[in-house]
Amino acid sequence: MEKLQMEIDVKKRGNGLGFRHMQMVLTAVCATVIYVMRSSMGVAVLAMTDTTKNSTTVEIYEWNEEIRGVVLSSFFWGYTIMQIPAGILAKKFGGKPMLLSALIINGILCLATPTLAKFGSWIAVCLVRMAMGLTQACFMPSTHTLIGQWAPPQERTRLSMIAYAGIQIGTILTMPVCGMLSSTSLGWTLIFYTMGVLACGTAIIWWGFAGSSPREHRWVKEEEREYIESSLNSSGKACPPIPWRSILTSRPLYATAIIHIGFNWTFIMFLVQMPTYLKQALGINLKNSSSLSALPFIGQWIVLVITSVLSDYLINNNTLSLDATRKLFNSIGCVGGGIGLIVMSYLTSEHQNIAIAVMTLTGGILSSSGCGYVLNHIDLSPNFGGIMFGMTNCVANLIGILAPLSTGFILGDHPTDPARWRIVFFLAAGLIITGDLVFRFFGTTKLQAWNDAPNEYEPGNEKQMKNNTDSNSTEKASQEIVYSFQNQLKDK
Repeated sequence: MEKLQMEIDVKKRGNGLGFRHMQMVLTAVCATVIYVMRSSMGVAVLAMTDTTKNSTTVEIYEWNEEIRGVVLSSFFWGYTIMQIPAGILAKKFGGKPMLLSALIINGILCLATPTLAKFGSWIAVCLVRMAMGLTQACFMPSTHTLIGQWAPPQERTRLSMIAYAGIQIGTILTMPVCGMLSSTSLGWTLIFYTMGVLACGTAIIWWGFAGSSPREHRWVKEEEREYIESSLNSSGKACPPIPWRSILTSRPLYATAIIHIGFNWTFIMFLVQMPTYLKQALGINLKNSSSLSALPFIGQWIVLVITSVLSDYLINNNTLSLDATRKLFNSIGCVGGGIGLIVMSYLTSEHQNIAIAVMTLTGGILSSSGCGYVLNHIDLSPNFGGIMFGMTNCVANLIGILAPLSTGFILGDHPTDPARWRIVFFLAAGLIITGDLVFRFFGTTKLQAWNDAPNEYEPGNEKQMKNNTDSNSTEKASQEIVYSFQNQLKDK
């Protein structure tokens, strides 16, 4: 009775809004700014190379499509190679100083970009973007670390949703905002100056109001701190050893990695190439093309909300098995998205409105895969799902670097040629549809035997293990993903 009363008292102390919610909102603001800086180059590079615009105040560069592709891909060079080290640093120093460093460094780099481009040309811009990728690689592990410190298990899903909302918001805002900035008298330079000031301003707010943990935050009330720490301690589990050999030889994991690669290739193409496609292939002016490029990401957000609810309903009501549900939504996203890309490849400047509608619909359909392969890591192994996702994400980003490079190579000096754009779209469609076929025939949601590693559960926790294994709830899966990442960081 005393233990039950203690748990009730702890929950009462946690009722209502608190600093944990403010912490997640601040993290979402950081995510918004970081993703705006990450995505802005897709618009900026068009304005930097728009030779049709006569300007005496802004310098225009004659960079061909291959150089543009190198510039656009350079961010992912640093982002990919720094992912694992970033996790170690986030564990050692905490989430607050890592995000603070990323904001300050990226802000300074943005402010310096116009000058460096003038004296160092595209090579200097590539180095700047690579440095930004190196520092922004800390975002995911830092955010996972913060969620692990601030989010009680019973609130972890909704708090993590608040924190990661900034990703979609930043991506959506980038295109129209950068399009408007580039149309001013300062041209493309205003994009980088605005991003730099925004990042530095956000860094000041983050430094003053954020904390790596409730214990380190000077304004958190004692009741809320006890509520968070008691909740986290009550759910603590011993960290099991990592079965690296079993993970690296897992056929289902390789199937998941292949679809992850195909999806990431398509996502990067949407992120950095859509402004170019709208302007060069469809003949839409830069300001409008930048705004319209945000439509696929708005569609993604809407469809992801709908499919998440529907997927959860099908699983929890036993309408479809977990395996069937995962593969159904993965196929809707990949095959449907692939068909959309193929249709887009046959549309020209005479079909602008149709092309925009198809582009938006395709971007939305692609997000259905979020209820497919993305959650499959945790289906295979609740204990090591976070580690596995990090591995496939690293490989997917490494190969994804080739997406803008290949587009630049295919387009060459003919960026308005519909036939060349058709190759670009067919390549992406082929990769994502092939990945879905591999996932459908070789992927599985069956819990892997090596998930039950020695010492995985403390004595007396067999019941908890069974509950984790038998649960088909998407809510549970989402919580376990975050928890798995938290354990990964604690291990290092």
